[in-house]
Amino acid sequence: MFDAQYILSGALFSPWTAREGDNVVIHVDLVGITKGTLTVQLFHKNEEDDGPGRQVSIAEIEASKAGVDVVGYYGLDELVRYKFIYTLDASNVLDHALFRMLDPVWFDTVNAG
Repeated sequence: MFDAQYILSGALFSPWTAREGDNVVIHVDLVGITKGTLTVQLFHKNEEDDGPGRQVSIAEIEASKAGVDVVGYYGLDELVRYKFIYTLDASNVLDHALFRMLDPVWFDTVNAG
């Protein structure tokens, strides 16, 4: 879980962490936002891979009002991290988003048969 964090504008990445299952459901709690949109993307890669990793899919969380939003990702590599993007229509130094990431729900793919 990420405690409440402010983001002013632009994009930032969380640190890489080891996955705890093949699949995950993530939850972002947008505590407050002055205006604009907060986008949360999930990136993944294997430990031996260089570079910034790959975005998991085109599915992402876009939040523009307070509340909890949820999305699931499947077939993850060994390491994962979030990318947070705060987009504004106009630049004002006081605009911000306050958010936190709730604990992810990890689960493995089960093959029947």
